[in-house]
Amino acid sequence: MELFSIRPIEEKDIDIILSLENQCFLAPWKKENIIYELKENPVSNLWGVESNIYGLVGYIDYWITFDSSTICQICVNPTHQRKHLGSMLLNEAIKDCTAQKVRNVTLEVREHNLPAIKLYEKHGFEKVMIKKAYYTNGDNAVYMIKQIQEGDK
Repeated sequence: MELFSIRPIEEKDIDIILSLENQCFLAPWKKENIIYELKENPVSNLWGVESNIYGLVGYIDYWITFDSSTICQICVNPTHQRKHLGSMLLNEAIKDCTAQKVRNVTLEVREHNLPAIKLYEKHGFEKVMIKKAYYTNGDNAVYMIKQIQEGDK
């Protein structure tokens, strides 16, 4: 029986993340980007979802800056999609953000990526606006936000 767990990303995972990026994204991050997020970016948080059979099959990278967070990447191996692993990763990030008193979590997603938009909406993200030609290939982005905690009144 395949079981999944969430764990922090480690240096040994860089090549697997690079492979996931290339399988899942139109504009995948380069190895240097992944290394920067893992080793140098002080606001970056990387968590992976690991299968007891296949090893690392997905990850999330999100930034926490003061009382806000931005989801930079969320990626699940195509052979493991539709197993609620994206939800596992989002739940871990939201739990961490809540513990760190984050008020809002934001993200951009390609306008045509309907499965991802559906996932985010399921987790309480709301569409705020369309960012025209946001991506390098000219695709629009949907800017989404999830309020976690009320601000001071």
